[in-house]
Amino acid sequence: AEYMGTVLNRIIEAQSFFQMSVLPADSKQPRDAQDIQQILKSMGVTQYEPKVINQLLEFSYRYTRQILEDALDYKEYAKKSDDIEVTDVHLATKTNQSHNFSQPPPLELQMSLASQRNAQPLPPFPNRGGVLVPKNRMSLLNVNYHVEAAVEAGAPSATS
Repeated sequence: AEYMGTVLNRIIEAQSFFQMSVLPADSKQPRDAQDIQQILKSMGVTQYEPKVINQLLEFSYRYTRQILEDALDYKEYAKKSDDIEVTDVHLATKTNQSHNFSQPPPLELQMSLASQRNAQPLPPFPNRGGVLVPKNRMSLLNVNYHVEAAVEAGAPSATS
């Protein structure tokens, strides 16, 4: 419980620190911000706005906090009296991933769907000049509202 409190306190402190819009270049950045910079550097990202680090840190803090809170809920549901276990964190991570992140379909499925789609020929291209605009039923330029005539003050309306 003490460890959980320490982790959550560190997350809350870091979140309050990063409420500032941009870290000045001469300020001593926290270790987590330096870690994010190293990750970006290791991935070959050399040019980015300073706010990118803040955004990635906020995402990681929010994600970590959510996982730890879910793990705590799972521990309490299992009526365990000790600290959060690795199995609780694994369960929270898997649950979070299934709800918040979508996995792309397998490559084989994508290839079969692409071959089915590509087997259908494209519609013929019109042989005329000018700008090609979609038909009226598909156009976003159509009127999408209807104005009714003004009703006189004493006359009954259609909705009355």
